[in-house]
Amino acid sequence: MELKVMILDDEFIILDGLISFPWAEYKCNVVATAQNGLEGLEKMKDNRPDIIISDIKMPGMNGLDFAKEAKKIDEKVTIIFISGYDNFEFVQEAIRVGVKDYLLKPVDYGNMKQVIQKVTDEIRANRDEMDYFKELDEKYHRAIPELRQKFASDLLRGYLQDQKDIAQIEASLGCVLEKQIVVVGRVHQINNICPQGVEPQLLHFSYSNIFEEVFGTICRDVLVEYDVMTMTYNALLIFQRDRSDFECTTLCESACLKLQKLCSKYCHSRVIFGISLLSEDKTTIYQNFRDAMIACDQGEYLKEEAIIQFFDIKDQYRKKIQLSEGQMQKIICDIINQDNEKVREDMERIFGAEEIAIESAKLVAMDIIMGCVKYPMTCFVFDNDIRQEWNFASLLEGFGKIDRFQNKDELTNFMVKTFELLMIQNHNDGD
Repeated sequence: MELKVMILDDEFIILDGLISFPWAEYKCNVVATAQNGLEGLEKMKDNRPDIIISDIKMPGMNGLDFAKEAKKIDEKVTIIFISGYDNFEFVQEAIRVGVKDYLLKPVDYGNMKQVIQKVTDEIRANRDEMDYFKELDEKYHRAIPELRQKFASDLLRGYLQDQKDIAQIEASLGCVLEKQIVVVGRVHQINNICPQGVEPQLLHFSYSNIFEEVFGTICRDVLVEYDVMTMTYNALLIFQRDRSDFECTTLCESACLKLQKLCSKYCHSRVIFGISLLSEDKTTIYQNFRDAMIACDQGEYLKEEAIIQFFDIKDQYRKKIQLSEGQMQKIICDIINQDNEKVREDMERIFGAEEIAIESAKLVAMDIIMGCVKYPMTCFVFDNDIRQEWNFASLLEGFGKIDRFQNKDELTNFMVKTFELLMIQNHNDGD
């Protein structure tokens, strides 16, 4: 990478001497010269140098004024002053206007070589870093569709429940959650036959694309992902907060009906949809996903192309707590990290919902404790010695006490104290 150099000095002898400097050794090329600051600014605009060597004292416009204006044209340009001044005030002023270094007259080539080597190395290092981050930024923007899909997956499965984490991803992807509906669509190929000449992967892409396009016409933003395990296309529809619940659910149902017609016509398939309730809580989207999945599963029993809203079946469906995989992993990580505050937040989030019955809460408490008991056996980084030393006596003791609690506040406090004891026991054992 050749760097471009411009030299300013009103004395021809000094100018010629600076031009004759062995610039090629530093992969530099002198592209312009000037005898004053005004001329230098004009030539700078035409030549865009990387390095400027400038005298401090020139007619018309001195070096300091030139440096100020040059930085306005290109703030990244490297300026080196040549001066007979060697005092603190001059150095301060030169630094203030953005000068990188300075050489004292008469110019010593040995000193100049050191300065040029230093600034050329810095320029190239900075460009390499800029090129790296530019390439990284380009890769990031190319990956945004996949990142949006992962964002949807993490929200739907409960891996993302921290408000700050969600806000950071929202900002990076330009996707702000306000009011959400989750739609689960399960596609059935009619007679298990794909359209003639269409590869299964292309068909899968077409479903994801058509879901995103149709849902995108009714809401502010939409995130779509495919779950190979449940064979469902899952969409997170994001509406503006000021739109009414009735309008959002009506538009959603109309879009599902349109998708059924399009899939039948072009893809020879029928689609069963499950629609969740509306929610403005970003941290509980996994619950909306569960509800939409329940509604979709119920649609399998009704008719060929059903659209089931969870609102219509929620009274018949007894609400139960079902921990997501992401929730269970977070609880274990918070315990391992000995973060009492986060463990309490985890328990309050799980057991705090008003509609959750105490009996259901007890069952989930038992599931959480058993998940912690099983952890050393399922974690591959544990060796046999650590497994044997893992002390979960407090968990087994707590397991037998869960049934005695009559309200969720008591249960929540008990779970927090149980895990605090677990942390203390294993921390002491480790010491």
